[in-house]
Amino acid sequence: MRQQKRHKKSFSLKDSIFVKDGNYTFFIPVSILVILVLASWSWIFLAIPPVSNIAESVIAKNFNQGRNDAVADKDMQGSDSPINDIPITDAPESSTDLTDDTTGSQEINSNPKITGITFSSDSVYKSESYEISAEATDPEGQQLTYKWTVSAGLLEGSNASSVKWTAPQNPGNCEIKVEVADPLGAKDIKTVTVNVLEVQNDKEDDSQSQETQTIQPEQDTSSAQPVRKIVFVSSMAGNEDIWSMNIDGTDLTQLTDGPGREMYPSISPDGKKIAYSADIDGYWQIFTMNWDGSGKKQITNRPYRHGYHAWSFDGRFIYFGLYIDDSWDVFVMESDGSNTRRLTTNPQLDNWHPYSHPFEYKIVYESGFTGNEEIWEMGLDGQNNNKISKGGINYRAPKYSIDGNKIAFMGRDRNNIEQIFIMDSNGENVVQLTDGPEGARLPCFSPDNRLIVYNSMAAGGNIFIMNIDGSQKIQLTNTPRDDWGAVFMYH
Repeated sequence: MRQQKRHKKSFSLKDSIFVKDGNYTFFIPVSILVILVLASWSWIFLAIPPVSNIAESVIAKNFNQGRNDAVADKDMQGSDSPINDIPITDAPESSTDLTDDTTGSQEINSNPKITGITFSSDSVYKSESYEISAEATDPEGQQLTYKWTVSAGLLEGSNASSVKWTAPQNPGNCEIKVEVADPLGAKDIKTVTVNVLEVQNDKEDDSQSQETQTIQPEQDTSSAQPVRKIVFVSSMAGNEDIWSMNIDGTDLTQLTDGPGREMYPSISPDGKKIAYSADIDGYWQIFTMNWDGSGKKQITNRPYRHGYHAWSFDGRFIYFGLYIDDSWDVFVMESDGSNTRRLTTNPQLDNWHPYSHPFEYKIVYESGFTGNEEIWEMGLDGQNNNKISKGGINYRAPKYSIDGNKIAFMGRDRNNIEQIFIMDSNGENVVQLTDGPEGARLPCFSPDNRLIVYNSMAAGGNIFIMNIDGSQKIQLTNTPRDDWGAVFMYH
């Protein structure tokens, strides 16, 4: 009978990884141990996030902390501009979240920052030109675009970091806004308010000023005086021609002397150019000339009558009426006569007497059948056309005030006599300013918004001036012929 073998010694898995059985040693429990070890490691791997996620988390945390520290430590620095106490309005901050469609991860596109707006001069005076610059940075170093807008005046190069701005013709506050954006749409906006002054201070040294006055006092004094003129149509020399005079009626000067009629003067925004119509072979063509009558140039040449023109607020365009299809319609062209476009089309009635808004690309004009004309407003491209007059008094030949808040026009009173009226730019609060039995026609505001010039058949047909409220009417001309179509020319 085979003797049963006995285990000499046995070890549990708790104490060892092997078992001795007689003369043999074998490792049967090793596989079990491996399984257990691998199972425990899998829990460790599941508990620890991938290395890449740890790295992204650390980088994002450090980046955001650095950005917050930078924003906290860096307030907007005062610009080098010597213009003091200019309030700056910040736009609400925003950021752009960019999501990777393949990974679902997000990146933050931070806003650019406008750190300063500088001017090229100590102070700002009306009708003078200045360079304005914006300084901006982008946290990601992206290329920035710029967009400038102004509430008044003429802006050149509105899409650059530095622009040229010509101040408006009237003193007062003007807002200048710049918007800076990166290619992904994040942006920053700043607005400054500039006080436009009336007259520039004398900057000469006392000694130099005294010496100059001793040598040529009259020349120095006259050269410092601005031009304040009224330009109008008169037949005092025979034909109807363009004339100018001081606003007190002195210094009558003939500016045109062509063989035919020359009429409907219109002054450029800077006060240095005059557009007018001249009868050439039976057709009214538009000419331009310098404010003193020099440099005459014909800019239209069509077999139609062109008249009732007005410059856009920036001097780039000229609006005008064209008699075509047996009625007047409104057209616009570049100020050199190129790129003419038709804005109204209605062969049944007249659309004419356009006049430009003082700081927007839109016009008011007269439209309607004879005796039932109304005042309409529309944009540069002929869109957004809407009637603003309320009817009842026959609205004709409208003109904006320099601030755009009022419109002067001629209408008929209760006695069916043409008079001068004024109303709000939305057509409300109509007020009659003249009431003489001879009537009054073709009003126009002065660039300083203080006066209205007009013509009346009183005393035979002459030019008059009055305050904007209709008070203190003063006759300026006293000629044996008809004077009409007066406009102000300041520069």
